[in-house]
Amino acid sequence: MNASTEHELQRLSAALDAPELPLFAPDHAERPIGFRNGAPVTLAHFQQDVERIAARLPASGYMVNLCEGRYRFVAAYAAAARRRQTVLLPPTRAEQVVSEVQARYPGAYRFTDADVDAALADAVVLAPDARATLPTTLPCEHVVMIGFTSGSTGEPKRFPKRWVAMHGSNHCNLAAMRTALGGAGQLWVLATVPSQHMYGMELSVIAPLIGGVAIHSARPLFPADVAQALAELPAPRVLVSTPVHLRAIVESQLDFPHTDLIVCATAPLDREVACAVEKKLGGRLLEMFGSTETCVFAA
Repeated sequence: MNASTEHELQRLSAALDAPELPLFAPDHAERPIGFRNGAPVTLAHFQQDVERIAARLPASGYMVNLCEGRYRFVAAYAAAARRRQTVLLPPTRAEQVVSEVQARYPGAYRFTDADVDAALADAVVLAPDARATLPTTLPCEHVVMIGFTSGSTGEPKRFPKRWVAMHGSNHCNLAAMRTALGGAGQLWVLATVPSQHMYGMELSVIAPLIGGVAIHSARPLFPADVAQALAELPAPRVLVSTPVHLRAIVESQLDFPHTDLIVCATAPLDREVACAVEKKLGGRLLEMFGSTETCVFAA
């Protein structure tokens, strides 16, 4: 076991015994947490953005996070958590589905990219005394989000997620990723999957918060967009994707920058495609298994 993996597992062990857990990993303020507009975003800058958003949120309630931009989604999620609210994750953005989910939770409100931009354009930052009332830790039992199944076999089922469970799952995810990489520290991640789905939530929203990961703000769809976004990131690069996207990358005639780790989930991946992905991108492929009900449970 390498030192980075051992460190993740030690953090997991400590998390399981703590009454509260930090919203942000206790890292230095200048560590990168995101990558936006061609440059890294530091934890200190991100926390200022979160404070601006938190200042605009209702005093209590449930946030339906409808942000499309990755950075906006993560910042809005963290702001809701700082207010000790719960984020609702409808299985689709269809108006009827969103309305039905919202109606089930009194006080639920929608939050969009436009709301984030309005908050970030506001020069007002919380005063020190008001800032002190917003927690930087969350009770382990706090329900930070509620995921919903697609409803393909009936009415969508709700699955509340406690903060300790998200912490624990993601320390295991990071340990698996660092083992595959031979012990890398800071990871630079590009995800092609939606933030509101549990796979995307774990690896592109929670992982940056708990430390050691900076997430690219883009959510590219086509191979050319994936190649361009990967080229913007420093090494070690990590691509979080799906069999559909990876197959399209393999079949494209484009050149891709060396990608140290490719993480795949959501559907079975053919061995032939997996080998072709590693040859095309130059790194190792790690397949993860999970669901809305369970989060990631194996790799």
